[in-house]
Amino acid sequence: MQILKLKKTIIYGPVNSRRLRKSLGINLSPIKYKVCSFNCVYCHYGWTKYLTSDLSDFEDELPRPGAVKKALEYFLEKNLKLDYITFSGDGEPTLHPDFEEIVDLVIEAKDSLSPRTKIAVLSNSSTLHKKKVRDALKKVDLSVLKLDCGNEEAFKKVNRPCCSVSFDQIIEDLKNVKDVVIQTMLVDGKNGNLKQKDTDDWIEKIGTIKPRSVQLYSLENPPADESVGGVEKNKLEEIAKKTEKKTGVEVKVY
Repeated sequence: MQILKLKKTIIYGPVNSRRLRKSLGINLSPIKYKVCSFNCVYCHYGWTKYLTSDLSDFEDELPRPGAVKKALEYFLEKNLKLDYITFSGDGEPTLHPDFEEIVDLVIEAKDSLSPRTKIAVLSNSSTLHKKKVRDALKKVDLSVLKLDCGNEEAFKKVNRPCCSVSFDQIIEDLKNVKDVVIQTMLVDGKNGNLKQKDTDDWIEKIGTIKPRSVQLYSLENPPADESVGGVEKNKLEEIAKKTEKKTGVEVKVY
């Protein structure tokens, strides 16, 4: 099996998502190469070519707000039965400099052509310190924000962020975002986050953040780092049960 190819279009799917059911995806990243603020060992789109939290040098490669709306309207006019329209793609969607404007235009198109469909954002949490990003997330129905690790050592090993991204800042930001759902990928192996200390520290952070719920899952597609492996469902359920007992936060295993 090989890693997945980068998206070649703004809109893709619909896909049958483990977490969001029938979801139409929106990709705000360049189509020629992978740009992200993380370089996660488990990413099924492979290693990040340009590791950055500033896309100002890539603006010519990014979709313009009007193009996103037009592409979405083309799909919604087909009367698709959707559960969600989801900002995801193969990079971090909230890095787009016009993210808030795009969210407004997507809401406008959705309300006109598919009013019952909800809007979700899947984010790695690296941009929550930006007011425009926080304001945009308040407008969508579901914000699913990443926290794979409970300590900086594991964070740097698993998520491999660009130098401007601070683990402590992410934790503080997640504590201040209301009604958030945390998504967590657990992987086994030398570069994984399954050690006892790592999971204990993660549980402690979940108790501090107090999200609405947690989505806990493991590998479904080939990872960038072939040394990491998936985690059995019974192990995920064991960690989920322990988390719920210690924090009172609901944990769903996927």
